Amino acid sequence: MSRGDRGAEGGDPLGDRISERTGRRGGRRDPALAPDAEHAALTVRLFAAVVGPLQDQLAEVTGLTPAQISLYRHGHTVPRAKTRAQMAQGAGLPLAWVEAVAADAILLRGRGPGPAGAEPAEVVIEALGRDLMGRLAPRLAALRAAPAAAPPAPPALERAPAERAEAAELWREIEPLTAAERKAILPAIPAFHRWAFVELLCARSDQAAPHAPEDALALARLAAQLARRVEASLGFRDRLIGYSLLHEGNALRVMSDLPRSRGSITRGARLFAAGRDADPGLLDEAIGLVLEASLARAQRQEARALELLERAAEVAYTPASRNRALVLQATVYQQFGRLERAVEILSKILPSLDESSEPRCAFGGRFNLAGNLLDLGRLAEAEELLPDVRARAERIGYAHDLLRLHWLEARFEITRGRREEGMAGLDQVRSAFVAEKMPYDAALAALELAALHLEAGGRAGLRQARTLAEDVVPIFKAQGVAREGLAAVKVFVEAAKKEIATAAQAREALAALRQG
Repeated sequence: MSRGDRGAEGGDPLGDRISERTGRRGGRRDPALAPDAEHAALTVRLFAAVVGPLQDQLAEVTGLTPAQISLYRHGHTVPRAKTRAQMAQGAGLPLAWVEAVAADAILLRGRGPGPAGAEPAEVVIEALGRDLMGRLAPRLAALRAAPAAAPPAPPALERAPAERAEAAELWREIEPLTAAERKAILPAIPAFHRWAFVELLCARSDQAAPHAPEDALALARLAAQLARRVEASLGFRDRLIGYSLLHEGNALRVMSDLPRSRGSITRGARLFAAGRDADPGLLDEAIGLVLEASLARAQRQEARALELLERAAEVAYTPASRNRALVLQATVYQQFGRLERAVEILSKILPSLDESSEPRCAFGGRFNLAGNLLDLGRLAEAEELLPDVRARAERIGYAHDLLRLHWLEARFEITRGRREEGMAGLDQVRSAFVAEKMPYDAALAALELAALHLEAGGRAGLRQARTLAEDVVPIFKAQGVAREGLAAVKVFVEAAKKEIATAAQAREALAALRQG
């Protein structure tokens, strides 16, 4: 749907299209298939219905094996874009059109009773296949005989501002929809099958990840769905898909699902790099590298994280993405105990952080600098930053940022000598992390608090440490935590259960867990 189609000359406004699509929503989904696999399976079944009743016939015209076709038909494997294009060529049908029909089939499934014993999906596919054959049979010969269309021209860099502005306008129109509604509607409407809209969804996912990772995951997965439908060269389409998968992996990382994050990041980085030559300079290379580095940091791969971030700072398209790489670089140094180096980087770049374009980066840089200075014993310098850090956190308004601010303020109280007030604040933060089901942060806060109780000495301190160890146990279920970090934590937990733990054990476990 072009901009002209949405004009006042009797066109089909986006709002009407959305209403029409949402009115047809509600079909039953097969829980065994992931959304992309389901859509791909229906697409393959449609191709098979057009070419002939047997999958051998589709295999014959595409050059694929019947076994491959069978895997695709049943959703066990998702065919790549190149393979789907092969099928479209063999069937003599436009790929984008058949994929849109498959999206409609998903929406229509289960809307009416089918023959006894028949699966709703098969009923829909059979009906759609007959309908396609009836309407398209006279045109198939002409379609197959037509000369191959020229490959789509790559997006032009000079048109990028206008295309990004249009993507922002489209987003404003569909932002009120739920994630489920967007997932059902957008893949079937060509207006959203554009590189700039995919880029925008990824940016929204990135913004949502720190405070709403489930929303971030849904946005990234929707971006990947739409990226597969963008009319562009295979190289640029792969780059878009890779960019979306990198953001999917980032959301999974924030959700502490490191194994699945690693899978998405690995596949995304490969596709993103493979399509580099097809990109005229639209997708910021640095953002992909920063997301890779974030996972490397979470996996305790210090050298790899720093290498990726150095490259990101060199190739960044904008000052904002370069600053983001440098802030994360300082965070890596902080995580591995190189506080002086972290302070040096942050002190240098803070004046250039623009709050209007990168508010969370500006907040995070100052927050980390204040914490590093506090850990280095430079209390006066750290205190100068605290009011600004607090004001920025309140302006942004993310609950998790405010919670971590309270944690930092509790540490300030303890350093100032107001131990009782600081410990009370730290205990409130720990309880909030438990309530928010954030086991890693709850464990860190519990270990810090346990060390303070053990330093106070006496039976009361030992009993408090034993109670706090219960908050540390769930971290054993976390995925991807470094083995040596777990070993130190296990030593503390076992000692705390026997009421023989020491403050040194708690501090050692805290340091190991921060790194791991």
